[in-house]
Amino acid sequence: MNTRSILLAVIVVVVLARAAAAAPDAGCVGTGTSLYFGNGINKTYDEAWEVADDDLLGLAAEAKVNDVVEIGVAYNHTDGFLEDVIQTLEQKEEEDPRFGWFLLNNITGYLLRGLNVVGILQLPAGAATLIATLQTVINQGLADSDSQPGTFYDSDVADQVSAYDEDLSVNGYRVIVVAHSQGTLYANASRAALAASDSTVLGSFGIVAVGDAAEVSFNGYVTSDDDLVIGALRTLGRTVLPANVHVPVSDSDFTGHGFEEVYISAQLPARPKVVALLSTLGGGLPYPAPNADSCGPPSGCAFNGGSATALYSGTIVPGDTQAYPLELSAGQGVGVRVAEVGTGSFTPAFKVYDPTGAKVVNGASGANVASDFFAAQRTGTYTVVVYDGSSSLTSAGAYNLYLMVAPGADACGSLTPGDVVSGQLAEGALDSYTFSAQAGQGVGIRVTDVDGTNLIPAFIVYDPVGAIVVNGAFGADVASDFIPARMSGTYTVVVYDESVGNASTGPYNLYFTLAPGANKGGALNPGDVVSGQLAEGALDSYTFSAAMGDGVALTVTATRLDGAASSIQIPVSVVP
Repeated sequence: MNTRSILLAVIVVVVLARAAAAAPDAGCVGTGTSLYFGNGINKTYDEAWEVADDDLLGLAAEAKVNDVVEIGVAYNHTDGFLEDVIQTLEQKEEEDPRFGWFLLNNITGYLLRGLNVVGILQLPAGAATLIATLQTVINQGLADSDSQPGTFYDSDVADQVSAYDEDLSVNGYRVIVVAHSQGTLYANASRAALAASDSTVLGSFGIVAVGDAAEVSFNGYVTSDDDLVIGALRTLGRTVLPANVHVPVSDSDFTGHGFEEVYISAQLPARPKVVALLSTLGGGLPYPAPNADSCGPPSGCAFNGGSATALYSGTIVPGDTQAYPLELSAGQGVGVRVAEVGTGSFTPAFKVYDPTGAKVVNGASGANVASDFFAAQRTGTYTVVVYDGSSSLTSAGAYNLYLMVAPGADACGSLTPGDVVSGQLAEGALDSYTFSAQAGQGVGIRVTDVDGTNLIPAFIVYDPVGAIVVNGAFGADVASDFIPARMSGTYTVVVYDESVGNASTGPYNLYFTLAPGANKGGALNPGDVVSGQLAEGALDSYTFSAAMGDGVALTVTATRLDGAASSIQIPVSVVP
């Protein structure tokens, strides 16, 4: 039997039935999950990505799959509604050869009965024998067909398998595909192709089938009894799994088939079943075995800390996204920067989702550096998603991800009163320091641009619970602020570049003083005249003793007035 011919012959009936219904090579081994959306028919690439971007992380958060490091689309191209329907029927035939015979039997029966009822067809004498013969041929075809599920393979399957294999075999991620409609056929075909090439990875590959068009489910499925599209496919060809949830047809989607409108709508009963299947895979799907090609973030870096170097270096391919889980407690302060490495049309960008899947940073981007600071409103696993933010959204490029969480970040060490610390800001870097202070102590901080380049030095100070107490002090050459410590504990200082584009680099000096405690220049005695040399932005500290009620006079004078580096003199008198 010529399947293509049969399918073309019956497509009109299928359309009528439809019309009636319509009245990072990245990541540490064994520590991440790649989550894909497998789209159905007649959906563009951008529409498929919109679903992935808007819905996958929310589903994962609800299912408590907290280690998602990448979201993606297992895309199958659309050639228009009619061609996509034909392709789906062909896929069903390749999945199980009985499908075509069931389809021929049902279409023939419905057509003959319909024409006879309306009087268009007057069956001649002997027609019963002809129909019986046709039925015998169909029955024999069914009997001769191999009822074991088969598979198919096309360029879309090849692309999907390539992406899955890289995640499973190279990156060490497990893979979960949330597939809808025709996407379930593609997911099963990809699974078969993976099994043929390397069956050892199958245990780390899972499929959540939604509006399932396939005959076989490997990890569970959700199909509504009022899904008219899958219902028509089941009626015509039989090789479709039975419905297992009731979702009444509504005005939002009278086909009962939409992924967002029907199956994951928060107001409808299918979503909890989808979440339950995803939760089961998230809790039980093992990670792939480690291999020599796997790699990850630099040793010793932690997402809940900070680093003077990039926490993560990755590469974005066209249309790709890469995600990083981040454990936060309510109230913590967070700084995120993504810097482009090299040149090109890639525009670094990122979004941040909270534990419920809500966006807390909705698309920070920059020509060279994307940057944002925010406070965690709730405790749980947040997700940072890095992507290309150029106008085409399809540029490729390498990036460095810098991440700071306060309290906790201390990449560059602790500060001591009177310290002068020299550092080097890489493009987009967040350099973090800590200091201890008691409630009531005075704090002075200055950061200077050593080379006088385009670097605009800036810093933020967080208190011991993560609240901002200095919100972005900056200056063309020197960033400066003086504050009282409102509570006792460990404070965090984050140094960064505030130039246009946040992309300038260069050396800096950090000056830190704490009173009482700082005594860099030594003790002062009544009548002293002390000479010193102030470097740009420097904080020179001295101490003196006085009794309650004593009068104190301090004068600081510049000994040179020509704009060159100046000395200072401090005459001191203490009057009892």
